[in-house]
Amino acid sequence: MCEGTEAVERWLETGAASRRTAPLGRCRVTGPIYRGRHSTLFAAHCSGVPVPAVVKVCRDPRTGAPDEEGAVEQYSALERVAERWPPGTPHHCPRPFALYADRAMLVMERVDGPSLTRRLSAWRTGPAEADRLLHSAGAWLATFHHAHSSPPAPLELSRKAVVVDGMADWPAAVLPGFRRAAEILARTLPVAKASPVAGSWVHGDFKADNVIAGPRGPVGIDYLLRHRDAVVYDMGSFLNHLDLSALDPRNLRVAAARRRWAGRFLDGYAAATEEAVPVAALAWTRLYQLLHLWNSAVGASRGVSLRRWLLGRAFEAVADELGGVLAGNPVDDAAPRGSGRRAG
Repeated sequence: MCEGTEAVERWLETGAASRRTAPLGRCRVTGPIYRGRHSTLFAAHCSGVPVPAVVKVCRDPRTGAPDEEGAVEQYSALERVAERWPPGTPHHCPRPFALYADRAMLVMERVDGPSLTRRLSAWRTGPAEADRLLHSAGAWLATFHHAHSSPPAPLELSRKAVVVDGMADWPAAVLPGFRRAAEILARTLPVAKASPVAGSWVHGDFKADNVIAGPRGPVGIDYLLRHRDAVVYDMGSFLNHLDLSALDPRNLRVAAARRRWAGRFLDGYAAATEEAVPVAALAWTRLYQLLHLWNSAVGASRGVSLRRWLLGRAFEAVADELGGVLAGNPVDDAAPRGSGRRAG
């Protein structure tokens, strides 16, 4: 599949858009500015839209072929979020401009900046700046959830209870720390269901890699909205990846800050919703998600290495902390300050 700038400009000029929310006019395309397994991105300046744009060409990661369905799904998610985004909020979501389904290509507003992961790990990012970014990232997620919120309800865990019962047969169950965490999940199902939790559409892969530290504050990207569920799933995904990234041997410089970072993120979420974070439900959800990640990591690992050993210790440390929260004995500073009070 040809993905040069001239080809992309030609498609924009001569192709018929499947859906369009703004007339693009004439576009000047540069790049690519990013090339990955799932997509290639180009910068675009189009005379019909007042802001810089990005052209995303979607690909099937297995075959490299154009991914028309993926482009349609992503564009539909952008449309839905932009239509429901609360007016007057200081937080921002990228606007969709046009979809060219037959080319697996979509055009949307460009958000400049590094990922939140890169910003947090940068030497020039001091503690105050990191705290501000994480507080704002939490507030962005709360705004995202508020755009399609549903009333609080107890977690629906009947299917997950069956999964938990089967964890003893997973490859990672050879590890004592994994077995200990799975037993805690089974014992604390009633604790997780005790407090109602708000629902919303689910981002599906909310983590610092998928947050752009833009000039107007953090902006979440790459959401698909495939289903609705409790808001703690997106919160748990973010916090688990934050912890595991901070405990990665390559990032040990920031390991000491990870609990404070979790607190700032949840403080931002709580302040935006003016509701306390459901501590037990979040801890249970995080532990459930973490064991899936841990098991996948064990399955992908081969042989014995220092990196594998350190990764296992990182999973075990986070699992033990979450188990402590569920048992009512949180590790010092592991519980966020926004979790036990009503923010206002």
